[in-house]
Amino acid sequence: MKKSILIITAFFVLILLQGCFNFRDCREDLACFKESLKNCERSIVSVEQEGIFMEAIIKGESDNLCRISFKINKVEGKVHEEFPVETNAAIGKRLNCNLNISTYTEDRTFDEITKNYGICNGPLKDAMLSLSRDEVLRKEFENKLTNFLLM
Repeated sequence: MKKSILIITAFFVLILLQGCFNFRDCREDLACFKESLKNCERSIVSVEQEGIFMEAIIKGESDNLCRISFKINKVEGKVHEEFPVETNAAIGKRLNCNLNISTYTEDRTFDEITKNYGICNGPLKDAMLSLSRDEVLRKEFENKLTNFLLM
């Protein structure tokens, strides 16, 4: 009797764990990730452009909002040389956004999404907002990140 209860419990735990960790691995395929975003399908992508190495995760849907997280893993080359303070502040930090699924279109740019700071938060946003020593420089760095996400 105890053995069958243990087997049934283990079976349900495995089902729960599979649901918690079941992500579509888009690897480095941004088109795959954008396709997943249309339906807020849990997925992950790692991409690099102009020396910015970033990971993006679609965490799933909650209250008609698609939860997306961006993390900058590494910045090198020209971008790092031009913005050493900003890149060092951004590395390892996450930006968490809640995108309204009903109004999302593929044409909508990340810039439009992040302009509405109410839908994004997290350490990356805090780091960028705190770098107010030079508003023009900060804006230029944010534009680099935006261009990266639009590729």
